[in-house]
Amino acid sequence: EVRAGVRSALGVSECCVVVTMVGIMRPGKGHAELLAATSRVRTSPDVEMVVVAAGDGPLRTELEASVRVGSRVPIRFVGFWDDVPQLLAASDVVVQPSLVDALPTSLIHALAAGVPAIASDVGGIPEIVTPDTGILVPPGDVDALAAAISQLAAEPGARRRMGAAALRRFDAEFDAERWMGRLRALYDEVLEETARP
Repeated sequence: EVRAGVRSALGVSECCVVVTMVGIMRPGKGHAELLAATSRVRTSPDVEMVVVAAGDGPLRTELEASVRVGSRVPIRFVGFWDDVPQLLAASDVVVQPSLVDALPTSLIHALAAGVPAIASDVGGIPEIVTPDTGILVPPGDVDALAAAISQLAAEPGARRRMGAAALRRFDAEFDAERWMGRLRALYDEVLEETARP
């Protein structure tokens, strides 16, 4: 099974709550905010959690150096991951705390994997993450980010409900055939308007 294989590669048990962020490690993407939030996450002693940061970029060395020894939540920097959909399918929550963003594909992949998301309420993100598929937080609000992570880590039922809703949303809004159909309809409408005298 994909989930078990990826978790084994990460060295993470099946009972562990895996919170994953995928993205280029550069200013504005929210990695520093995620790392700060990990020191404020509150979970019960029976919740084992790990944060996985996948990707590379100019801030990676600085971010890795900033992780505190004895952090409340273990953080794994896994570098470039060649199969993002599989990584997300092995995750329990996807996080995208961008300060600015247009339409992050990792969140669309999260929908397709049936995984709830916690993301900043910026740019096109609210078009992907809705209240039934995840939690939106104000950009740069580390406390709100930590609270959202704590909430979903503690509530497997909520993760399952949001994950199912995420998959339905992907099928309804982001499936390639539907995208092409909407794009074709838009082109037809524009061509029709330009053809009018």
